Amino acid sequence: MITFRNKMVKLIYNRYFLRFAWLLACMVCLTSCIDKHYDMDKIDATVGVGGDNFTLYGNNSTNGIPLEDIFEIEGSVFVHVKDDGTYELTGTNTTPFNMSTSIDPITISSSITREKEIVINLKDFSEKESSKVRARKVKKEVTIERTVANLEYETTNIPEEISELRYVNTEATMHMRMTFNENVVQVLKKLAEVKFTMPTFIDVESIVFEGQPCTMDETNTFTLRDVVPPSKGYAELDITLKGMDLTKKDKNNYIIFEKGKRLYAKGEVVISGTVKLEDVNVFYLKEPYIFSAMCSANISDTKITGCIGKFDINYDRDILGKLVVNRYPVFLDDPDVRLKLYDPHINLNYTNDLPVDGLVTGRLVASDRFRYEFAVMDVPPFVMKGKGSGVISLRRIPAESHGDTTVVVIPNITDVINILPCKVELVDVKITNASTGWTELKFGHQYSSHTYYTLTNSLALAEGAQIVHNDTLKQMHDWVKDLRFKEINENGVSKIDGYVQMDADVENKIPAYIKVTAHGIDNKGDSISTDRLNFTMDKVVPASKDGVTPSECHITIIGKATDNEVFKTLDQIKFHMIGSANDENGQNPVTGIPINALKQTVRLKNIVIKKHGKLIGDFN
Repeated sequence: MITFRNKMVKLIYNRYFLRFAWLLACMVCLTSCIDKHYDMDKIDATVGVGGDNFTLYGNNSTNGIPLEDIFEIEGSVFVHVKDDGTYELTGTNTTPFNMSTSIDPITISSSITREKEIVINLKDFSEKESSKVRARKVKKEVTIERTVANLEYETTNIPEEISELRYVNTEATMHMRMTFNENVVQVLKKLAEVKFTMPTFIDVESIVFEGQPCTMDETNTFTLRDVVPPSKGYAELDITLKGMDLTKKDKNNYIIFEKGKRLYAKGEVVISGTVKLEDVNVFYLKEPYIFSAMCSANISDTKITGCIGKFDINYDRDILGKLVVNRYPVFLDDPDVRLKLYDPHINLNYTNDLPVDGLVTGRLVASDRFRYEFAVMDVPPFVMKGKGSGVISLRRIPAESHGDTTVVVIPNITDVINILPCKVELVDVKITNASTGWTELKFGHQYSSHTYYTLTNSLALAEGAQIVHNDTLKQMHDWVKDLRFKEINENGVSKIDGYVQMDADVENKIPAYIKVTAHGIDNKGDSISTDRLNFTMDKVVPASKDGVTPSECHITIIGKATDNEVFKTLDQIKFHMIGSANDENGQNPVTGIPINALKQTVRLKNIVIKKHGKLIGDFN
């Protein structure tokens, strides 16, 4: 008799209740890898047999089970565990999105001025002229002033991007040649002073007279002193032009800019000088005392290479980069997952060498692995700074912009990862000029910008969020196929008179409400109806309010079959465990607390497992 009882206790302990208690404890503990980690040795108790009840003895408690043993992330590139235990979601598109723009240079065809004669009348230097009334009074000096070249520029090839113009950069040269008549060299020892005044709007880079450099003063004039007429009979002057300033103008020198229509410039090159008596060989003076020089000015093709202005630079782009996300951990890859993050950060990292701030608008689109667009939202306008780099941080929670980071708040941005995305893109992009000041642009220069996205977030839940863990207790058939409860007959219907119940106190440090469901799978891989085999937990485990202080509650889990035949086919029990930010009524959300793999645990205390009803079986 004693032998038979010992065999029965051993059979019940090893085959039924040890594993069933293990099963129920695992359901509440949200454990993964059940067959390896949390068997009854962790509970450190034995099953007592007496009457209809089996209860656990010993300390009746588990150790705190950390989330790292529940949520496996091996092989995932989307989720990482930081050193402090915080789950971090990361994604980076390492291939930057590039775009470029340029404004073509403008070339104005060369303009050749006609030759002009500069006449010097030295009659007043002659002592030979006399009057019947009195002798001539000889002058000590003679001054002259003549326009030697008329400059005129006009082009209708004006880039539409230029809305206002202040200065244009040019590449052009002017060559001037003055040819003297034969008497000049003989009569003039030198010219005391010769001045060349350029149009007020012309910006001169360099001046070379007969191989010698000259300097321009603030009045746009350069002065030659004590100029000896060259024996070759002519003198040459080379001027290099570097720009035209639209703000400098007078009656005879001005530039007209008409947006999108034309650029017109008109100006005069003026020569002035002084001839002193002591610089003249008076002995050679003879009628008619007129000396002259022919002056010609040739201007090369003028190339406008850039400008300072205000611009209407607009770009339309189908897309401004994308973020590809893949290789999710299994605890996020479930239809019941609602990955509503408390404050997701989708960062647009950019480098922009265009010296114009761009005002960007567009739509953020998230699509799944089947290319279904499940989230589409407008992005509030933001400025992408010119001539530099920075970060545009698209977020849910308002924050101050700082340093090179500009925060753009999108209240519903969490929807882009509500369902796990395969791809997030900024599409239908329009970029317009956001600069209000004067900006310098080079024509023909390929300006470019480079952008790429990063996703960096702690796994902290927002309202409505839920994460899921699934696990399976496998290969149960061999140890449950002979399990039988006593059957009774009620009104001609046979049913099982019994079930198994587990009671425990739960300490939960996870900032999420925990709901556990389970169902059976037969040896053909089909689900077993809950009308035949049903597992129920009487309540949802409350969330920790701060992820540190545990919530506490008492739970009751019941496993009940309605017929003994179900044990013949039962092969697996699948668990579905949901951690939600909201309680079972959708109220009292716990949000914004990072989920921690190391510090947030679930613990069962005071575990009691009871059998209700009679077990029967062939123990021989």
